[in-house]
Amino acid sequence: MSGHPEVESYPRFFHMPVLMLMLITLLNDGTLISIGYDTVNASALPQRWNLPVLFTIAGALGFVALVSSLLILHVGLDSWNPDGFFQYITGLEVGLHYGQITTMVYLKVSISDFLTLFSARTLDGPFWSSKPSPILLAAAFTALSMSTLFAVFWPAEYPDGIETVGLGAYKPHQLAFLVWVYCILCWFVQDAFKLLVVGVLTKFNVFGINDTVAEAMQKEDEAKGKAVTVTLGNKRGYQAV
Repeated sequence: MSGHPEVESYPRFFHMPVLMLMLITLLNDGTLISIGYDTVNASALPQRWNLPVLFTIAGALGFVALVSSLLILHVGLDSWNPDGFFQYITGLEVGLHYGQITTMVYLKVSISDFLTLFSARTLDGPFWSSKPSPILLAAAFTALSMSTLFAVFWPAEYPDGIETVGLGAYKPHQLAFLVWVYCILCWFVQDAFKLLVVGVLTKFNVFGINDTVAEAMQKEDEAKGKAVTVTLGNKRGYQAV
C-alpha cells in the first residue's frame, strides 16, 4: 500500500541477513545428514542414475517452493493494504513492520526447506507413502523447533543493516502459527505437483524414466554405435576424396 508511512520506510529491495541464511544452513543442512539413516523401499530391479529425471523433479519441487516464498513475501509487503489478503485473513486493521516480514520469510524458508525433503523422499507416491526413520523425524523436529523459536523471539536489531524483530513482538502474535499453516498447505501443493510431473514423465517415458538398467545401457550402446558408424563413414568419405 503505497503512501502509508510504514510502507514508505520499507527498503527498495528485500534480502535476508547473512546471519539468517547461516542459521538455515546450520540447522537444516546440518540435520539433513540424518537422511543417510532413513528408511528406503528397495527396488526389485537394479537402479541407475537418471540425471535428467532427477533435475526435472528437483526443479518441480523448487519451483513450488520459490513461488510460495515470493507469495508470502508479497502478502507481507502488502499487509498495510486495507483491501489486501493479510488484513482479510487476520481481521486486523494494521500491517507488519518490516522486521516482522524479514523474520517471517526466514521462518517460511526454514520450514519449507525441510518439508521439501519429505516430498523428495518418494518418487511415485505422496510423501506419506513411505515412513521416514525415527532419526530423520527427530532431526526435523529439532531443526524446525529451533527455527520457530528463533523466529518468535528474535531480538529487534539490524544485522547487515536489515531490520529484524521476533514474530511475537507485535500483532498478530500468532504470526508464526500462520506461517506454519501456510507452509503445510504449500507442502501438499508441492507434493501434488511432484506427482503430476512424475505422472507425465512416466506416461510418455520422458528421459527414459521407465527404462530398466539393461534397456538404458542398450540405448546408450546403440547411440554410441550409430555415432561411431557415422564418424567412420565420414572419415572414409573424406579419405576417398
